[in-house]
Formats: sequence, C-alpha cells, structure tokens
Amino acid sequence: MTTPEDDNKDQAQDTGENQPEGEKKRPSVIDQARDIAMTSLDKSGEIVDGSGDILQGKVADGTGKIIKGITDISTNAASKGAAIITDRIPRPGKKKK
Repeated sequence: MTTPEDDNKDQAQDTGENQPEGEKKRPSVIDQARDIAMTSLDKSGEIVDGSGDILQGKVADGTGKIIKGITDISTNAASKGAAIITDRIPRPGKKKK
C-alpha cells in the first residue's frame, strides 16, 4: 500500500525536481507525452490535406501527403516514446540516486 508521501516522491522524480545541481532538468513524462500528441495533431493536417487531394482526383499527390504524414507521426512517436521508456528504466550497472 502506498502512502501520500510515496506518491509525492514519485511525482517529484517525474518532474525532475530531484536532479542534481548543474544537470539539465528533464521534462516530465506528461510533458513528453504532450509533445508527442501535439506533433501528431500537427502532422494529421497533412493526412487531411492528402485525403482532400485524393477526392479532387490528385491521387498521387494525396497518397504522398498521407504517407508522409503517417511516417512523420510514427517516427516521432516511436523515437520520443523510446526515449521516455529508456529514461525511466534503470540501466544495468548504474545505481539509482
């Protein structure tokens, strides 16, 4: 069973408040997830534009825009998602501070 103090410790760790002096403050998981979502939302406009092009008969242009949008979204989400996970999982041989 966790206590409110345990929850507060976890929250402090996620926001980077326990970072040693001089080290760059890492963004919280929420901020990183928000960045992924915002990029996905921005890039979804390319998919909508591509769909509009296809409906207008510009199939090659529309398909290219859709593929580019999907690729950008998936690449961004995979790379930033992997960074979130690897940043949170302790590495073998390193002691947790």
